Amino acid sequence: MIKYKFFWLSLIILFFSLFYPFEGNKSGPGYDKVVHILLFAFVSVNAYFYFSKDKKQLILVLAIIASLPVLTEVIQHFIPYRNFDWKDIIADYVGLVVGWGIFVLLKKPIIGIYKLLGDEY
Repeated sequence: MIKYKFFWLSLIILFFSLFYPFEGNKSGPGYDKVVHILLFAFVSVNAYFYFSKDKKQLILVLAIIASLPVLTEVIQHFIPYRNFDWKDIIADYVGLVVGWGIFVLLKKPIIGIYKLLGDEY
């Protein structure tokens, strides 16, 4: 049950972060791209954990998630306080790959944590 909450939480955080009207980039150059990588890695790793037992669902969800970088940037183009940036799309896809890598490398320890917390896997 915990992993399901993390998946939905990751989507809420992603959409909030991509569409909320934050004021300016006060954290220096490249910070925005790091945030994109982290957001999409968080969504990706949670999707793998949430859907890894059902391969058909996993493929469908990954296809939907793989469309999000382009879709969200196109939507941002039409929002007054946001803009379209190809570099964000690249950072988003890097994040999806990083999430997959985290899943592959840390699958067993994270499953152990879920079980310790009383969640089934």
